[in-house]
Amino acid sequence: MSSKKNRLSFEAFKEKAMQREEVKAEYNALMPIFELKNQMIKARLEANLSQEEVANILHIKKS
Repeated sequence: MSSKKNRLSFEAFKEKAMQREEVKAEYNALMPIFELKNQMIKARLEANLSQEEVANILHIKKS
C-alpha cells in the first residue's frame, strides 16, 4: 500500500491539529500576519507589479 494513500489531506490535518488548544492559539495569533501578507500580494497583483518591481520601489532585495 502506498504511503500517499495513508496521508491526511491538508484540511483533515488542519482540522485535527486545531483540536489542540496550543495549536489553535498559535494559529489565531499568527492570523493577522497571514492576512497582511495576503493583502500585500493582492495589492501587488492588482497593480500588475512583479516581486522584483515592488522590491525596487521599496529599495529592498526581492524575496
